[in-house]
Amino acid sequence: MHDNKFLTLPVCEANGHVVGIVDVMDCVYASGGAEGWRSIFASAMDCDDTASVGSHSHVGGSIVHSVRSTRSTRKNDMPVSKLRPKAPMISNSTSSVLAVAQMLASKRGDAAIITDQSGGLAGIITDTDVTRRVVAKQFPASTTCVADVMTPNPSCV
Repeated sequence: MHDNKFLTLPVCEANGHVVGIVDVMDCVYASGGAEGWRSIFASAMDCDDTASVGSHSHVGGSIVHSVRSTRSTRKNDMPVSKLRPKAPMISNSTSSVLAVAQMLASKRGDAAIITDQSGGLAGIITDTDVTRRVVAKQFPASTTCVADVMTPNPSCV
């Protein structure tokens, strides 16, 4: 989520069927709230994937520096199901932005899964997408197709 600056991701089964949606706050709560999140952040800062342990040796008057990775393995990994993903709000790719925004507003949602003609995952649209890609550019929400402003092929967990 962090690497791609996503706040919301679809949760998919191995066959690609969308079963839910999680956001960054779901991850914070699942990690034990603010204290758990600080603990995870602190441990990530202590040892990241690029950290290395090096040794120096002298070979023929030159100093040779050897490096080995200190990748950490997380012992507290948990399945996505523990995050209790919310049921996704689903719309099809031919819907207007207005229709999707009204659905989100009526159900107090902040993201919708967009499906293609065959029912497969086509993309995701969030309230931020609507703000930045429709409202800020003064596109008419009633005639703008959601497929034109959604994030296509989102990462899934």
